[in-house]
Amino acid sequence: MSEPPEILKCPITHELFEDPVIAGDGFTYERSAILAAWKKHGMISPLTRQPMGSTLIENKATKSAVQEWREKRSRVVACEQNQCGGEAQNFCATHRMLVCNRCCIPVGAPHKNCTAWLQEDLGDKIATSLGPVVKRIKGRSESLQSTADALDQLERRLDDDAEKAVESIKERRNRVRSAKS
Repeated sequence: MSEPPEILKCPITHELFEDPVIAGDGFTYERSAILAAWKKHGMISPLTRQPMGSTLIENKATKSAVQEWREKRSRVVACEQNQCGGEAQNFCATHRMLVCNRCCIPVGAPHKNCTAWLQEDLGDKIATSLGPVVKRIKGRSESLQSTADALDQLERRLDDDAEKAVESIKERRNRVRSAKS
């Protein structure tokens, strides 16, 4: 099961499909390969040599079959580094590579503990993606604190103004009472 079935390979590149599309001739091609062929040879089918339309439709069935083949393959492939006696591997979808079940070494990567390697990479990704968010939150927090401080000052001024207004009204009332007497 080391080689994928021909049906899961592009007839132009002979590589496993990544982005399979159905072209106007009814055949499935790798999107980039058919576009390159059209650019080079015009709107001619690479397989039938007949003119064809430019419509490309995503081939979800083939994409799903490729994904399933990769998952099955990852369970039976022996460790290429022979660090662990040939244990089966799992396909790490995040890092798009095989990882040995026993020694946790990414196949084809430097000898490094896979778990630590994934955590470092994940930590970097989290720090990179969350850094700007944290800065925005801190900025908003500081902005909210400034707004709260300004509102406190405004409230004190309004309280002072209200007290002065009440005093002024009391003085006027007293003057009016004094004038009436």
